[in-house]
Amino acid sequence: MKTYTDENGLEVFDENLFRLKLSAGYYVFVTESLMKKINKLETKFLAEVRQVLRDNKEHLIGEDWTLGYPDGKQTIFHIELARFWGVIDDLIDRARPEMPKRVTVYKETEERIKEVFGDRR
Repeated sequence: MKTYTDENGLEVFDENLFRLKLSAGYYVFVTESLMKKINKLETKFLAEVRQVLRDNKEHLIGEDWTLGYPDGKQTIFHIELARFWGVIDDLIDRARPEMPKRVTVYKETEERIKEVFGDRR
């Protein structure tokens, strides 16, 4: 991949790159052309998931949440979203693939970034 040098003298990938989540805490950067392919697959997959949900509505409960403070500790309580039960199809239709955001990716070491910008941890 081509790179360029930015105004700080840092080498940057000259490509539209997207941060794609693989699992909790694990990401890769992908090119725009690959991201478009992945997005098409996610769209197809999500359409199939929506159909399975529609075909099995008796197994669904709309989700809501509220905060409580048992023993002074903030806790999230997951509760039935009863007021929306009549429009479960609307909830299913809202499911959309999440397109990762475009990010600037530096072809530099962590030490070089800290050298230019300082250690901000």
